[in-house]
Parts: sequence; structure tokens; C-alpha cells
Amino acid sequence: MRECLFSRKVRTSPFLICDSPYPSSELKREEEAKGSIVVPDEELVAQYYEYRQQLDQMTADFREVVHHPSYSLPFLQPGRLVKVKHKDLDFGWGVIINYQKRLSPKVR
Repeated sequence: MRECLFSRKVRTSPFLICDSPYPSSELKREEEAKGSIVVPDEELVAQYYEYRQQLDQMTADFREVVHHPSYSLPFLQPGRLVKVKHKDLDFGWGVIINYQKRLSPKVR
């Protein structure tokens, strides 16, 4: 009984490596098609990708500096319009009525 349950568990395991659902001839044909793809100016595309990655990183660094409380708190004045976002949540536009700087638990 124990061996029967073990063999069933092995056969129904989600980590069981099984044969490809595609016939080997179709797989070879697709690999050949992938190998025959030619990207014109591949060096330029790679260079553009690297520049884009650097630009995205610099933009994130810039945003982090601009949104730091030491730089943004002087602009929090009553009546000012602000766009409120938190990670992926976009709360839209709002008006600052009043604000209080939160103190850390150590200071209290």
C-alpha cells in the first residue's frame, strides 16, 4: 500500500519533468526559425537598451531626491494642488488644507 501511494505521488507531482507537448520535428523547426532571425544594427539596439536602463535609473534617483521630505515640505502650503500617488495607487488631485509633520516614536 505504501509503495502504491508513493508511486502515485511521484506520477502526479507538479515538478515531474515530462516530455515536450510538441513533436521534436516542430521543436527543431522553431529553433531554426529563432536562429534565422536577424536584428539589423543589433549593436545600436543593445546600446539604446543600455541607455534606456540608465535613464530609467536616473529618473528614479531624481524622483527619490525630489520627493524627499527635506525638499518637499517647504512646498506643502494650504491651498496648493497636489497629485497623490502611493506606489501603484493613484488617488488623483487634491488640495492641501493643513498638514502636520509626523514625529518618529523615538522623539515622542
